[in-house]
Amino acid sequence: MTIREPGGRLRRSDDSGPDSQTSEEDTEVFAVPESGPNGCGVDHLPEPGPNEIDFAIDNPYSFDSNQQVKSPKKVFGRVSFGLLVYPMGSSTKSGLGVFVDFDPPPGCEGKNWTYGMISYRITVINAKDYRNSECRNGAA
Repeated sequence: MTIREPGGRLRRSDDSGPDSQTSEEDTEVFAVPESGPNGCGVDHLPEPGPNEIDFAIDNPYSFDSNQQVKSPKKVFGRVSFGLLVYPMGSSTKSGLGVFVDFDPPPGCEGKNWTYGMISYRITVINAKDYRNSECRNGAA
């Protein structure tokens, strides 16, 4: 991931290791506002795009392990998707778990189906300073 710092300098993060599947063409550039120390909160982020879901969970520590919450669904092209979130982890893994939840294509309910060539990025945004957010990439 590349971050544009105030003043126009580009900084490449060190979180893309040898297992990263993101190419330079997939790299996103974020404009960091130059306002004061509070200028990097979630209120300064752009609105979600047509292929993005903005989903916040208030008080995630109030959830039990293996308790899930689903985001509202969104349709992009012919693909209907949402997020399946385990705020306190699942029965097999502790900690935050976030998954893309796809709906079957029209007419394929109850049948075996798959989507091909779909890639996704899940970003958990730090509400106080989005520059400290965590991103993970995947493909379905």
